[in-house]
Amino acid sequence: MGSTPNKEESVPDSRDNTGPVHTPGRFVVVLISGLIAASSLAIAPPASANGCIGGNFPSGDGSAGSPFEIADAGDLAYLASDFRCFGYAFRQSADISLTGAWTTPIGDSTDFFAGTYDGGGFSVTGLSAGTPSATDVGLFGSVSGATISNLTVIGAITADWRAGGISGSATNSTFRKVHTNVSINATDTAGGIVGSIDTGVVIEDSTAAGNISGPNGNLGGLVGVSNPTSGSVVLTIRRSSASGNMTSG
Repeated sequence: MGSTPNKEESVPDSRDNTGPVHTPGRFVVVLISGLIAASSLAIAPPASANGCIGGNFPSGDGSAGSPFEIADAGDLAYLASDFRCFGYAFRQSADISLTGAWTTPIGDSTDFFAGTYDGGGFSVTGLSAGTPSATDVGLFGSVSGATISNLTVIGAITADWRAGGISGSATNSTFRKVHTNVSINATDTAGGIVGSIDTGVVIEDSTAAGNISGPNGNLGGLVGVSNPTSGSVVLTIRRSSASGNMTSG
């Protein structure tokens, strides 16, 4: 992909559908925005200190230098099931194929995933997540103070509100070298990488290729909607693109 002049794109700021109107059709977006103050992430001591038992993962202690290993679908499901693990470091060590419904995303609006997840350049395929009434839907449900990187996700999502190929919602988090091909159908607020963001989200060196549709709009190739909670920069996008069919209304 060639270089593109700096360009900023506004995104809707609420569910009231007062933002830009999206019309059906093919879209290709390349966005590069300005700088944002980096958020820091403190990796906690080994997870055994708070009840997340490292023995449930093949290796690692959850520290930055020795992340817990995610080797298969069982490891990924265990991570999703135990919010006590959400503040630690993880690294995927193989391609993972999911079967059946992904009923418990990693993190929710009460217990955010706040650690690091390095996909190791591997993929998660077969994602089948959500229901027509679900909120915060994706491989990750809701993240805050997180870094997710080097990961490809392929699958399909159905949701009511806040759906994303990587995460349904995000605050003060970074998505680096993530790639999605996830078809999403949501009543409102869906994006190829993140459905809804608050302050301090960075997306860089990433792509989204899935089709996105919903009756109420607030759809975006990379991000569906932004909900700023302060006067600071809400979203920074660098060297990232989205392509696919997007339909609303």
